[in-house]
Amino acid sequence: MNNQNVDIKAKIDALKEEKPWLELYEIEAIIAEETGIDVANYLQNEPTDNKKGSNYSAITADVSGKYGAYEDDDDDDKPQEIQQPAVEQPKVESVSPAEAALQAEREAAKKAVEKRARKTIAKNINSEMSRVGFTLLLYVVLTLAACVGLSLFLVVLMGKDITEVSAFVSDPKFAAVFEGALLFLGLALPFVFYIYINKLPVGDMVPLKKLRDGELLPMIFIGLGVVMLEGYAVNLLATDFDFTGANYSYNSVSLGTTFGEFIVSLLCLSLVPALVETFVFNGVILQVLRRRGGDGYALIMSAILHAILCANFEDMIGAFVTSLVLGYLVIYSGSLVPAVIVRGIDLIIFLGITQLGFIVPSLDTVMLIDMVISLGLIVAAIFSIMTMLKRFPNFFQIKKGDQYMTVGEKVRISLLRPTVLILAAYSVCFALIQLFPIDEILEFAEGKIYDIWVSMMR
Repeated sequence: MNNQNVDIKAKIDALKEEKPWLELYEIEAIIAEETGIDVANYLQNEPTDNKKGSNYSAITADVSGKYGAYEDDDDDDKPQEIQQPAVEQPKVESVSPAEAALQAEREAAKKAVEKRARKTIAKNINSEMSRVGFTLLLYVVLTLAACVGLSLFLVVLMGKDITEVSAFVSDPKFAAVFEGALLFLGLALPFVFYIYINKLPVGDMVPLKKLRDGELLPMIFIGLGVVMLEGYAVNLLATDFDFTGANYSYNSVSLGTTFGEFIVSLLCLSLVPALVETFVFNGVILQVLRRRGGDGYALIMSAILHAILCANFEDMIGAFVTSLVLGYLVIYSGSLVPAVIVRGIDLIIFLGITQLGFIVPSLDTVMLIDMVISLGLIVAAIFSIMTMLKRFPNFFQIKKGDQYMTVGEKVRISLLRPTVLILAAYSVCFALIQLFPIDEILEFAEGKIYDIWVSMMR
């Protein structure tokens, strides 16, 4: 094995060690930029879509023949200096035919790498988004099946009317357990299988890196402040610019009347959603998309998917902003812990504010408490941002993605996957349905369910 072959192998091994998730086209691109050598011509039987990172340990071909001229020429990668000609004399071309041929060969190698890179990026995004979209659709199907099955059971087999059904499903303990079970069994469990089936490294999909001293508390305040600001803005629009807090939804959620109901409801409506949503959207989805398209693309696309899954126009805004901010905190810190804590505290504050609506006689007092908490956390977030920027100047720096495809191109490819299109269509339709009075919808559904049952029994 000659010296050049050894040098290229050393470069590949160093890149693999430094960035184990690099795709083959990225390895090719880096080496083509440095040496002008298209290593794809000399790599044999190397995987191009390995979920654990490709193994670039073997280079069996001799590269000294075609590219031997590059061995001792370190200046070929530098741009040619343009020298100003003298006034009296025309500029003389200093590049020899051999050098021009070498430069043209390098450009051709780079263009070949770029073409393969774009094709590989698109292929990887298509395949990953198809899997992610299918898993999210599975959650939707399981949720609809559970709701329809419960309705059939109550209306047809138990003989309950619409009033009794509404009272049953709105029981605090039942509603909390039902929602928590759907999130765990319908959303979290499929993504556990997603990791297992695709043989993804658990440590990468569920990052739990130890945070540096002084990072956790500011990140928690930043996350809560942004979530409160988003909620504040949405609630102002929803109440025709009446002054409310970020958690304005008084009397909307009951945690029950007994201590047992309170504990069960609190766990199912705060801890379970915080863990499941963080695991799915800021864990598995964010991490697999980072591997396919870089940090910026993964942040935006995971936030879009979270928003789509909400199937409610107001909740979509909150889900997108929350997932975007918390996803960034996960990328920066290398841990899901800040995101889980922020989501958990946010849900606890929301549930606490709604309970005050049952306890405090004056809703104006509840509104004032809501505003104080919301504004207090927004101010704390501002100070936390200043603190983080002072201690960690690179706090808001997102790593650049590859140079071959823009974030917009990657997002467009992702949104055009059939599974994502179906998921988006369902979400929009369901959100539009919620604009109509819910009682009329339930009465209509009850009648249709009964008619279907009668026709089946004939």
